[in-house]
Amino acid sequence: MPEPRQTSAFIAVVDHLVSGRKASERGGSIAAILGCSLLCLCLLTTPAHALDPNKRLTQYIHTAWRTQDGSLPAGMYHITQTSDGFLWFLSLPADIYRFDGVQFLPWHLPAGVSIDRSMNIFADDAGGLWVLGPRDIVRLKGAVVGSHFQLEGGMFQSVSEAPDGSLWVLDSNSDAPLCHLTDSLKCYGKEDGITISDIQAVLSDGNGGFWLGGRAGDLVHWHAGNSDQYKVGGEVFSLARGSDGTLWVGLSAEGPGQGLQQLKDGAVKPFVTPPFNGSGFDIGALMFDHDGNLWVGTKAKGIFRV
Repeated sequence: MPEPRQTSAFIAVVDHLVSGRKASERGGSIAAILGCSLLCLCLLTTPAHALDPNKRLTQYIHTAWRTQDGSLPAGMYHITQTSDGFLWFLSLPADIYRFDGVQFLPWHLPAGVSIDRSMNIFADDAGGLWVLGPRDIVRLKGAVVGSHFQLEGGMFQSVSEAPDGSLWVLDSNSDAPLCHLTDSLKCYGKEDGITISDIQAVLSDGNGGFWLGGRAGDLVHWHAGNSDQYKVGGEVFSLARGSDGTLWVGLSAEGPGQGLQQLKDGAVKPFVTPPFNGSGFDIGALMFDHDGNLWVGTKAKGIFRV
């Protein structure tokens, strides 16, 4: 992988929610805010490595990228972050982009690696980038292929890493859809206590169990062979877990009771705040970065960092 270029601090602020609303400074400024009514993002000349390691993402002002204003090349529906700080995005047309803090740069699989169509991307804790295709699962580190699984009969569309570093993937074409990937593939379904089918999202709970989100509006916590089930208002497309243990749920439609949700105190509720009305977005992807910021990828309205 080529070294990231030198970058200035970041990108112009997009006031994406309330017309005329001023963005507020968050978590230690990297820019000077001049005057009372105008917001300026000052350019810094500090060398950058991916997203500049000398600056936490919380130092950047709340930002959005949209296809309409040219700051986003396409709608994105998977987001991940590798250990070097780069953010990676998979677009709706199945193209992979690497984000260096300023630009979304097209990225291609190394020569000799062929995947019919990229279905998902995932960064593991050891610095690898996994690319999932309809039949292939490939782990890359730089331009080097570390693992390449070719599996028959699957359609692997979601992935999560367990605390032991092993991967769990969803096979949407199987009656046993949740699969543990080691040297082989072992899959689990109803006989193992998983009470929903047509699962679209999987997320480790950090304690040996998994959260599963279904197309029919089901949210299940599967642990020790048992399932706790929650009903949500729509199709669950993405899941993310905050550092405080809060589960974030992305629904693939917008409107009342849709969009971005939170599971708190046993109930799933819309995330609505004055600067960010989560019900107004059809969610394609959710991810917490290394600094604890939530990145929200939508199918039609761009990417937001909350």
